[in-house]
Amino acid sequence: MPWAHGRALEALLLLLASLIGSYFNIPIAHLPEEKVISGQIIEVFGIRYIVPVVADWSGTVIAINVGGAVIPALLSLYLLVRNQIWVSAAIATFCVALASYLLATPVPGMGIAIPVIAHR
Repeated sequence: MPWAHGRALEALLLLLASLIGSYFNIPIAHLPEEKVISGQIIEVFGIRYIVPVVADWSGTVIAINVGGAVIPALLSLYLLVRNQIWVSAAIATFCVALASYLLATPVPGMGIAIPVIAHR
């Protein structure tokens, strides 16, 4: 199977590109400075978080990570085109987006929290 070696190399290069890309962010928006809650302990969905102490808050930069968003999105698009699974992918994306929207909770000083399924 000579093609198996090529596929493994492609997967390794894609993984390496994603790892290197994780160091790069593409800024898309900047939110102005707000009052920030810091240095407190917040409990969300039964998990305690320590809000980091903020010394200087100049606002929030919303960015897209190359290795964590751009490369996986391009890979997903490639697989959608190659396998022609548009309908099932659209349904799955809608279900995950709806569940995330319904479960997401804004947490002051932390961001957006979504409960995890934890087995204790």
